[in-house]
Amino acid sequence: MNTKLKSIMKDMTPRYTIKLPISNLTVKYRPFLVKEEKLMVKAMNDDNADTMKSQYTMIKKLLQNCTDIKDVDDLPVCEIELMFLKLRSKSMANNVTLNHTVEGRAKPIKLKIDLDTVNIEGELPEPKLMIDANIGIVVAPPTLGNLLSVEDSDGDSSGFDEIFSLIKSSIIEIFTEDKIIKTQELSSGELDEFVENLPTLFMEKMTAYFDNLPKLKKDVEYTSGNKTQTITLIGINDFIQ
Repeated sequence: MNTKLKSIMKDMTPRYTIKLPISNLTVKYRPFLVKEEKLMVKAMNDDNADTMKSQYTMIKKLLQNCTDIKDVDDLPVCEIELMFLKLRSKSMANNVTLNHTVEGRAKPIKLKIDLDTVNIEGELPEPKLMIDANIGIVVAPPTLGNLLSVEDSDGDSSGFDEIFSLIKSSIIEIFTEDKIIKTQELSSGELDEFVENLPTLFMEKMTAYFDNLPKLKKDVEYTSGNKTQTITLIGINDFIQ
C-alpha cells in the first residue's frame, strides 16, 4: 500500500482508552470500520446460525480487530459486552432509540439511551462455594472462551446441557480440608463425573452465584400516560437491536 495513503488512513481513525472494572485491564481501542460493520450486520442477520454463539463470535472478531486485547477469550462476558457497546458507541452513535417490550402493553415502548452511560454494575460474589461441611469448589466468572465452548444442547429444549457445560467450565478448583485439586489437572470425563454427582440442592448455590455476577445494567425512565416509570435493562441483548 502507498505509504502516504496508509498514513492518511491511520490518521482518520481515532483511538480511545478504557480501564475494565473486573479484570482491571487497560484497553486501547478504535471504532470499527466499514469492513467490520459489514461483519456485524451479516452476523446479526444470519437466521441460520445459533443466535448466542453467532452473536458472541461476531463480537469476538470485532474486539480482535479493534482493540489491543491479547486474548479476548480470557475476559469475563460482562466486559466483552461492555467493550462491544463502547465500539458501537464510538463507531456509529452513542444515542440510540430501542423498542422494548413491557409486560401488559400491546405495543413496545421506545427508550432513548446514551450508550456511553451504560456500565457494569455489581461486585464479584464469593468464589468459594461449600458442597458440605468439608468439601467445596472455587468458581470464576464465565469468560468469553467458556461461553463459546458451551456444548450444544443436542435437541434438549430445557437448556440443561448448556447449563451443565457452563458450570463445568466455571469450576477452577475442588478442595477439602487437606486436599486441593485444580480442574486443569482433571480430564473432561473426570470433571463431568464430578459435576454430575453434585447434590441437587447445591445447584441453588451455583445459580445464585451466576445470578449475582456483575452485569451490564442501566435504569431508564419512560413516560406512560401522565406517569414517569423506570425500567431496568440488563445484559447485552437489552441494549442492541
